[in-house]
Amino acid sequence: MPVATASDAYARDLRVVLVEDAMASVDPERHERALEELVAQYRQRRRDVDQVVHSGGDGGGASPSSGM
Repeated sequence: MPVATASDAYARDLRVVLVEDAMASVDPERHERALEELVAQYRQRRRDVDQVVHSGGDGGGASPSSGM
């Protein structure tokens, strides 16, 4: 469950990188809603696998404490 995993990581002051094509749902609409919720909650951009791979693995996002 991506939402619970992201929430747990964020609560532990870990950087949350939302790799949209590395998460799945049986329902595409629920998948989209979950991604939108995560983007809003953690103020991180959505990324795809290629973006993460070509950014050196960190996804290029800001850490939670950076005040992005």
